[in-house]
Amino acid sequence: MLQFPMATGFAYDPRFLEHHAGIGHPECPERLSAVMSHLEKLPWFSTLQPVQPYYSDEKWLREIHSASYLRRAREACNSGAPILDTPDVGISTQSFDTA
Repeated sequence: MLQFPMATGFAYDPRFLEHHAGIGHPECPERLSAVMSHLEKLPWFSTLQPVQPYYSDEKWLREIHSASYLRRAREACNSGAPILDTPDVGISTQSFDTA
């Protein structure tokens, strides 16, 4: 049986810390910082293959989301709204670009 080495890709960018979902929300910059701090100490962390995040062209986003949803999300973030549609979807001014 042939065996091929397998690599694990890992995408991270400090800009991910700019998404704030609101006070008390589990999705927060502190959580991501703690996860990164833990991962960086693991002996296999250096074997991960970096995947550079990039801004997606909106045509790809529209494969999943409607143009009206994307417009509403962008406008909500830009206006400083604290949530998108429901309280469990906390957003901040940087959330749309970070996503």
